[in-house]
Amino acid sequence: MAEQQSRLAIIIDSTGARRSADSLADALAKLTTKGERTTAAAGKLGVALGAAVAAGAVTGATALAAMIKSGDLPPVLDTTFS
Repeated sequence: MAEQQSRLAIIIDSTGARRSADSLADALAKLTTKGERTTAAAGKLGVALGAAVAAGAVTGATALAAMIKSGDLPPVLDTTFS
């Protein structure tokens, strides 16, 4: 009887996987950069809002003090009782 031989060859091509991994790494790097920019912008916005609130509080307090001093209070803020 004749002898038979078989050979099984498994070839794994990882070229597509490598491209996908590189693409994912690029996307994550871009996401990180955009996140860092967003964080910096949010920090600047917080500072600006804090300054605006402080300025508004000072302006409001100044206006209220002027109304109290002049006796020109709106009826809601008038503390004198008839």
